[in-house]
Amino acid sequence: MIIGWCFICVFAVLINKVCLQVTVEAVIGGSVVLPCSSAEHDLKLQDTVVYWRHNDSEIVCDIVKGQDSVTLQNHQYKNRVKTFPDEYNRGNFSIKLNNLTHTDAGEFICLISQSSDSNQETVQLIIKGHCSSDKLLYPKSWYFICVFAVLINKVCLQVTVEAVIGGSVVLPCSSTKPDLKLQDTDVHWRHNDSRIVYDIAKGQDSVMLQDQQYENRVKTFPDEYNKGNFSIKLINLTHTDAGEFICLITDSSDSNQETVQLIIKESVQITECHNHTVVEFIDQNQKQWQTIIIIISALLNGFLIIVVIGLVKVCVTGNRNSPKQSQQLNTDQQQVQVTEQHQDQLQYATMDFSKLRRNIRSSQINSTYAALNLPKL
Repeated sequence: MIIGWCFICVFAVLINKVCLQVTVEAVIGGSVVLPCSSAEHDLKLQDTVVYWRHNDSEIVCDIVKGQDSVTLQNHQYKNRVKTFPDEYNRGNFSIKLNNLTHTDAGEFICLISQSSDSNQETVQLIIKGHCSSDKLLYPKSWYFICVFAVLINKVCLQVTVEAVIGGSVVLPCSSTKPDLKLQDTDVHWRHNDSRIVYDIAKGQDSVMLQDQQYENRVKTFPDEYNKGNFSIKLINLTHTDAGEFICLITDSSDSNQETVQLIIKESVQITECHNHTVVEFIDQNQKQWQTIIIIISALLNGFLIIVVIGLVKVCVTGNRNSPKQSQQLNTDQQQVQVTEQHQDQLQYATMDFSKLRRNIRSSQINSTYAALNLPKL
């Protein structure tokens, strides 16, 4: 029983790893990084397959044993998806989606499948700035409002990421500028407005002012800087890591800020995404035990019925044979008594005969023998 509950607890922890939710906001015409990473320390690319899907059916991108595969890719994403092959060995399978349209909104699923485990992350993409559908309904003044809203969205985008204590998480941050120059770009990562998480100055990592809380816990992706990807990976998460992370990208002519809200959950907490699964697992175990108990009870009941039937047969047979046995016993006793009486009579006759013989004359004996045709004495 204890072992069974241990499996349930482990299963609950695994489900927590699987059902992580990320919400990302972006604008039409822009680009966005959809984060997905594996927490496996001994990741083997030859045993790993990654599937990116949109709204459960549309194939966005596949990564098979460390190689990109677009054979089955939906035409909607052709030449619009970029991966980061140099980061595969680090467990980073994030993708960058360019030239966003309103049809890109929805749920993106990243399933990392390995020979011994699987990990699924869900990214909810929200597209803002849907001005095109209203062109015929509103006057030109509304267009300026929409354009202004788009610019505001570019400056401050909100991302919500969920993770568990002891795990790791990718905090996305990217620049949409097509002509990005690293020598003019600085990136500042901050936690809760004050703590310095990481700095990237002109394409070079800088940890001189890094808060000791993040020492040796932050990983960057230098090979992706030229592509505008300044995401970081935070490992060995604790409850103090929860809160608001700000990524500020500044260059000589512009600035871009993205906000990531990190939610930390307990590793053994059973959340809604797996509660139903755990209940089904327990129900299945209970049904299996109930089936086993029913089978054992049926076997025991059958054995008891056979024993009872045997005892009844023995009793009935014994009752039927008892009168015959009594009658036979009485007959044997009578025969014994008759035999004893005959023996007594024979003995008595012998004694009487011997006494009479003494008193009988020889002439009488001879006459008697003659009558019986016996030889004379």
